[in-house]
Amino acid sequence: MSGTVLLAWAFASIGPLLFGSKALRGWARVREAQKWQMTSGTITVSGIQHGHDGGGNQVSEAKIEYEFEVDGRVVGTTPLASDQLFFGPDDMGAFVRRFPVGAKVDVFYDPSNPSRSCVDRSDVTSIKTNAILAGALAALGAVVVVLVR
Repeated sequence: MSGTVLLAWAFASIGPLLFGSKALRGWARVREAQKWQMTSGTITVSGIQHGHDGGGNQVSEAKIEYEFEVDGRVVGTTPLASDQLFFGPDDMGAFVRRFPVGAKVDVFYDPSNPSRSCVDRSDVTSIKTNAILAGALAALGAVVVVLVR
């Protein structure tokens, strides 16, 4: 095989594997969280943090923190059972508005490790997005492989 064909196969494989594995890991965590225990908690931090990545590009991140009691105080910082993935500032803002500071929420936690917790164990938006990206990159990669042959 020529170097160009190998490069095309690499392109066709890496993206789908990356996003597909993220989707599968997210789905496994959502399924696992369905078995977790529930207690009441309170949102303590809610907002959007802005910063810069290593390349100097501006990045934003939803920041949600909450407290709940299980044999003492435990703080959770990941409000979804799956990874957070937003298509833009409007999606991120809508997410943050769901969790205002002081709001009482149901917290789902792993009884064997209460630091593993979430306040929404049913949101699969990021899982679907990762699966769609994996499929789209696989299709694009297949086109590239056919074109370079």
